[in-house]
Amino acid sequence: MSKHYFKIILTSLMLMPTLLAEEVKVHTYERVTPWGVTVAKHSYYLKKGKPVQHGDDLDYYEDGHLYSKTSYRHGEPHGHASLYYKHNKRKLSESTYVNGEQHGPERHWSAEGKLVFECEWKSGKPWNGRAASESSSGTGTINSSETWTTYLYKNGKKTRGSKKVFTSNYHHQTPDQKPD
Repeated sequence: MSKHYFKIILTSLMLMPTLLAEEVKVHTYERVTPWGVTVAKHSYYLKKGKPVQHGDDLDYYEDGHLYSKTSYRHGEPHGHASLYYKHNKRKLSESTYVNGEQHGPERHWSAEGKLVFECEWKSGKPWNGRAASESSSGTGTINSSETWTTYLYKNGKKTRGSKKVFTSNYHHQTPDQKPD
């Protein structure tokens, strides 16, 4: 390869992060949710005129404290994702994504800070540990005050029966509220 082409390739690689950073925009807006108004800050770039999530998506409770943070790369979750309790600002859950699939540790804590369950994920599937699979309402979302069914996994296979978790003091409740 000639020195000329090498210089062009090297210069292009050095400028690429700068060019991408100039294209990334942040959209901030309010939205009404069951636990109040949140302020969302979503990073994106335009591809063929359509927004593609890229960078950190941040959601804040109306009091300004962080509700959630999820990292995206080219439209897919990639990196860390975390949720936080409203009344005490403690971490509710954390998980890791690689190219849109859950991969790595996932942990969930009670409002008091006790680790409730954790699981290692591989390529979008629970692998080792206890993973949540369904809620009592069947919503499939962890954003509510309800009982969750978890299962124990070993090497990607369900090994034992279920266990019920998360029955009170969920993230959008204050300590004096009771679940529905």
